[in-house]
Amino acid sequence: MFACFAFVLSCCMVLTESLRHTGQHINHDGRAGTFVKALEFKHRLRICNAYPGTAAIDVYKGKGDRLTGDGSMPYKSCNDFVTPLKSGDKLEFKIGDANAGTFSIADLPNNDAVLFLVIHRHDTLSTAVAFESHV
Repeated sequence: MFACFAFVLSCCMVLTESLRHTGQHINHDGRAGTFVKALEFKHRLRICNAYPGTAAIDVYKGKGDRLTGDGSMPYKSCNDFVTPLKSGDKLEFKIGDANAGTFSIADLPNNDAVLFLVIHRHDTLSTAVAFESHV
């Protein structure tokens, strides 16, 4: 009986040691797991309104997530927004009910960063908007 117990104990020790060298561990349910976790980067968004006009701008992420909340962004103002960002996200800018423009996030860095985005008038002859961005 003691020999059987000693054999099981030595097998457990060998398994634990081999998992430690491979970076794995035993979960509480008995399955091997890994210590490596997916990295999540903190991407913040800073938007400045350089579009001249008396009406303030509202910012939406996608179709319905209003980032500006209750306070629209007047001309010459900047706001920081804490919202998860990923490549492919679209930021929609509205003046009242009219769509002013859409900015599409093409790529984000693999580190913590601030996406700095400025909305401004495209030219003096039209009301079209343009964007400048920097990470």
